[in-house]
Amino acid sequence: MTIPPITRAALLLLALLPVILGSGDRASGQELARIAAVVNNEAISIPDLAERIDIAIVASRLRPSEELRRQLAPQVLRSMIDERLKLQEARRLGATVSQEEVDAAQRSVAERNRIPADQFEDFLRNQGLNVDAVTDQLRAELLWSKLVRRRLGRSVLVGEGEIDEAIARLESNRGRPEYRVAEIFLAVEADDREGEVRAAAGSLFEQIDEGAAFAQIARQFSQSATAAIGGEIGWVIEGQLPGEIDAVLARMEPGMVSPPVRAFDGYYIVSLLDRRTVLSGGPGGGSVHLAQLVLAPEDAETARADGTLERLREETEGCEALLARSGEIGSPLSGDLGRVAPGDLPADMRAIVEALPVGRASEPLPHDGGVRLIMVCEREETEAASPDREVIAREIAGRRLEMLARRYVRDLHRSAFIDIRI
Repeated sequence: MTIPPITRAALLLLALLPVILGSGDRASGQELARIAAVVNNEAISIPDLAERIDIAIVASRLRPSEELRRQLAPQVLRSMIDERLKLQEARRLGATVSQEEVDAAQRSVAERNRIPADQFEDFLRNQGLNVDAVTDQLRAELLWSKLVRRRLGRSVLVGEGEIDEAIARLESNRGRPEYRVAEIFLAVEADDREGEVRAAAGSLFEQIDEGAAFAQIARQFSQSATAAIGGEIGWVIEGQLPGEIDAVLARMEPGMVSPPVRAFDGYYIVSLLDRRTVLSGGPGGGSVHLAQLVLAPEDAETARADGTLERLREETEGCEALLARSGEIGSPLSGDLGRVAPGDLPADMRAIVEALPVGRASEPLPHDGGVRLIMVCEREETEAASPDREVIAREIAGRRLEMLARRYVRDLHRSAFIDIRI
């Protein structure tokens, strides 16, 4: 019985342990002769795969381990198969990139990693990486980007009616949350790859949770067109992303990264970079009416001990109630603070005020040895004009081009001969 090529990817975890896990046998003659996969008439060797895993781990600043290599191996091999298909298609259509373009891409990578451009290749060698393998990966990314723009860009036309609809949608959402989001997307293209992709997504999330750079991991592993820019999607409102992701974003705060989210086409890890109000004046705009309750050091200590402080936060709703309580137990510094522009507040206080719902007391904040509770009595947003039509058109075109690029890769897969031999 013949094992379908895609399902055989799972055998990589057993067949390649000595090579993938960095064993000293990696470069033995027997291993060098082995082939990991054939894509049409071109082979991907086991040493090629091992090198690419090394590149992915170093570039993403992951903490290397045997378990991590086992989990990432099928995903990296899948990426290499995609890359080989893209290169073959680029050659077929005569797409090329110049050495100057490759050199510029290397300088960009070096700058992103704060490495002097003239020391980039030495850095790679010091990390144990194959310079040619890194250059080949950069060249493949450049070729595919050029091919997508040339072949698909002309078919992406955005009509005036679409722009009108997008602006109307923004206007109807004026005052609602808007999210600046980055993504890592791993496709599930067959049912028998579900567990493999879920494990890879889980492993990447664990590394991010332990401090690995989200953008670097997105560049290496994400299968979205946004990978080239660190996974950043930009500003989105509810309804523009899959519903499963909308539900997660509503519960997140800026700076948080979600565990893998299963949507209809695969697994997403999303990072909430920022949040604002649709068509508001932006962060720091408008004004807020603030009040505070301040407890002197000795009163704060007693309030903590007997639970008064926690009850104050839970039971006090609205500035009227806060001001009444401040007259009973607060210091003379308590009271109405009047209106202030958030942009005029210190950065740490601004972040607290912008995140506070109206009428809810903040967490206890240190204040001259005591504590204070801040409350937003009223918030007025500065409304912004509707966005520029050209900006809207570019956003629509970008999303459509990404969708077409994904479909292009799926079509290349369907028409290709792919034989995974391990």
